[in-house]
Amino acid sequence: MPLSSRALAREGPFVLILGLAALVRLPYLLYWDLFFSSDTAVLGLMARRFLRGEFSIYYWGEAYYGALDPLLLAPLFKVFGATPAVSHVIPFVFSLLTVWLFHRYARRVLDPRSAHIATLVLALAPPAFFQAGFSVYNYTFVMFFGVIHLILFDRYLRGDRRKTLFFLSGLVAGFSWYYFRLILVFWAAILLTAVVKRFGREEWLKWKAKAAALSLSRLWNNVLLLRRAPLPRAAKAFLAVINFYNLANLALACFLWIRGDWFWTLGRLKVKLYLWPIFRTSVLLALLVFAAAHYRKALPLWRKFRADAGARFLALGFLAGFSPALAGYATGLSPSSPGGLMALPQIIKNLTLAVPEMTVRLAGSSRIPALQQVSMAVAVAVTVFLAAGLWSQTRRRFREGTPVEPVFPLLALFLTTWALGIAGTRLEDPNTTRFFVPLFFCLPVGLALGLKALTKKSAPAGWVLLAAFLANSLAAHIPVWKNHRSPAWHELMARDLAAEKVRGGYADYWTAYYLTFLTGEKIILTPVSGKERYRPYVDFVKTLEEVILLGIPAPPEGARIRILDTEYEVVRRDIWESHPASVLKKIPSP
Repeated sequence: MPLSSRALAREGPFVLILGLAALVRLPYLLYWDLFFSSDTAVLGLMARRFLRGEFSIYYWGEAYYGALDPLLLAPLFKVFGATPAVSHVIPFVFSLLTVWLFHRYARRVLDPRSAHIATLVLALAPPAFFQAGFSVYNYTFVMFFGVIHLILFDRYLRGDRRKTLFFLSGLVAGFSWYYFRLILVFWAAILLTAVVKRFGREEWLKWKAKAAALSLSRLWNNVLLLRRAPLPRAAKAFLAVINFYNLANLALACFLWIRGDWFWTLGRLKVKLYLWPIFRTSVLLALLVFAAAHYRKALPLWRKFRADAGARFLALGFLAGFSPALAGYATGLSPSSPGGLMALPQIIKNLTLAVPEMTVRLAGSSRIPALQQVSMAVAVAVTVFLAAGLWSQTRRRFREGTPVEPVFPLLALFLTTWALGIAGTRLEDPNTTRFFVPLFFCLPVGLALGLKALTKKSAPAGWVLLAAFLANSLAAHIPVWKNHRSPAWHELMARDLAAEKVRGGYADYWTAYYLTFLTGEKIILTPVSGKERYRPYVDFVKTLEEVILLGIPAPPEGARIRILDTEYEVVRRDIWESHPASVLKKIPSP
């Protein structure tokens, strides 16, 4: 067989899968109104400002979401125009690139047939996957960076120790940490894999023996009072005081974790204690004491790090990738995280909400009952299969020293995504299930492995289940595509506002930036409620003598209303497609 024919036989199935992936994603590119929102519009507005020379390091109004998206959008807008359809080119292209990278990774950790099946499941993912990626692009990019992390880590596990690998790993890690902190679930999965691979049977028995030897007297003398630490007496006393303070601090954190939010009242003074800052302080103080008590053990590690060329290149790459955030530090803008540790009642609530919600989203809720039931059963079975695989491989590694399989990082990702999502987010809002998006990487692998085991017993049953799952996933897209309107509701509103020669005004958050972007900033709307993203918009609207108020009820005509420290008189009230719309006239300041 000629070489070209072999390559075609080897890559042909993937090329077909990638073509199917593009076809499924194409409607979300063409029907941009399905998942376009004010959050997405802000990215477009930022890109327009970038073209005018106004740069920002983070998403407007936040410090946990990097400005990669508008940076990529700016040249596209310059060439093709600033439209929502052009904006959706970013998630469309990078979603396909993620499928391509995922297939490359799957080929390394699975057999060829399972790799093709896993990639096919990801390529034909249900609408929930695209809703997360096309509504706000950071979820598309975190999957893209996450699979790059997995590929680089796999190369390291296979013995690659080149400086280029370490530098690239650091570069991707630093930039993704600046860009979006959800990358932490991939880091945690990689760390868990490294720990499990390092700890064989001997190491496990050694640590079990150390844990069994612990007693209250040893904890009191060695951990709290630090009597065996090689430190001066005064230093021991100082650190012991910190230990006792931290013990009380940790007890308070545990109380808040179990109790939830706690208000402390003394007379007219009312103080609210938050769990996450107290818990974080406890961890930092514990690390401080540990570092001070064991600094002599840390010095050899530091010397080893300095002598290790790979570690140096990893650190250099990380600093290079993290440089935008370092620039933010220099300008007084420090990176932040959108969440933290939730209280125990909230975690329990998250557990009850997240499991059924994500099962439905992973399976894809189509309107064909028989297919949906089969798909739900497959999603539940795959979840159990992944959990059992993680448990059995880890247990055998610790008890027998058996090497874990190459696919173990994805099993670990299954655990870290659930753990971080349930412990760190509030799930009353269904949109926060986007934090569980990395599960869409785990599901295809679990399904491919499960089918491999099933087809050994009954090949027809395995293929029927796969066909039903994919058919249900595809069928779930159809009702979503039917929601497309041309022109969209916001397009009609933008035209009406332009016809009325409106220059600006106020609206709810989900309307304000959407319409501002659609009108090319010819009409500036700022939100009355919700996050204020860009202060110059507010300042501009306040200068207008006559403004529009959309989506928010206003008092009767002639009445006065105060919005963002500015007083207006209601001139006219109307209803536009069941949405209140009022004209307001600015009242001069006395």
